[in-house]
Amino acid sequence: MDKPRKSLFEELNSLAYSNERERFVEQKGENLISGAINLIEFINREFDEDVALDLQKRLVNSIRSGDIRKFKRGINSVKAKK
Repeated sequence: MDKPRKSLFEELNSLAYSNERERFVEQKGENLISGAINLIEFINREFDEDVALDLQKRLVNSIRSGDIRKFKRGINSVKAKK
């Protein structure tokens, strides 16, 4: 009976989690934080102060609560005002 084979992607993923999970978390965290900073800077440039502040709060609350809908409601509100 043949042993089930893993794809190369599955193998690399399992290595990242088992052997260097601290480095994996560090890299993911750095990428996410950098992306969030870039997004906040973009929001500040592209929207007026009140809307930008609201979207920033929604972004942080969405991350904190794990609920993306909070941020999406803010975006939908901005779209509706146009």
